[in-house]
Amino acid sequence: MCELAGLDARVVVCKGEDHAWNEVKIDDEWIIIDSTAVKLPCSTGYDKDKDFMENKVEGDLIKKGICVEEGNVSYVYSFYTYDTKNKTDITDRYTDLTNITIHVIDENNNPVENASIKVYSNNRLNLIYTELKETILENGEYTFTIGGGNYTFEAVKDDKYASKTGSFDEDIKHHNITIKINLI
Repeated sequence: MCELAGLDARVVVCKGEDHAWNEVKIDDEWIIIDSTAVKLPCSTGYDKDKDFMENKVEGDLIKKGICVEEGNVSYVYSFYTYDTKNKTDITDRYTDLTNITIHVIDENNNPVENASIKVYSNNRLNLIYTELKETILENGEYTFTIGGGNYTFEAVKDDKYASKTGSFDEDIKHHNITIKINLI
């Protein structure tokens, strides 16, 4: 409807936390609209706070009996319905970021070129892995940004496999984290 009215609108996906919503640009500002948050008369789902998803994740975990101080949003991207192939990383709009550098090395500490790296979020549904990103490392190193929480990093090259799980909390956000994965 927004597009038909001549407004910029995009789909927003928070894959690691298994949720999607929309944003519409009004007066050069992106407004959050979540139709699943409509609970009349208290909430219309319009102009939600940017922390709504972290609050939702926290509430879901507490309902499952998992004690948490806050929810975590891992990776958020947006796309236009008329251009679904071009995704824009907008994680920084919804959470603080952590820079993660992955080094894949062999048994002699040499970089492993052309290894496949997959990043899985374990944030919302108690260790139900949701693949967030996959990339190929050309020089054995790759840096990317994600929100806080619990992740599994998986490296694969030919018949070799290794993984590492790590948690990143509020104390280390905005820092650079280096993870070495020994691929043997």
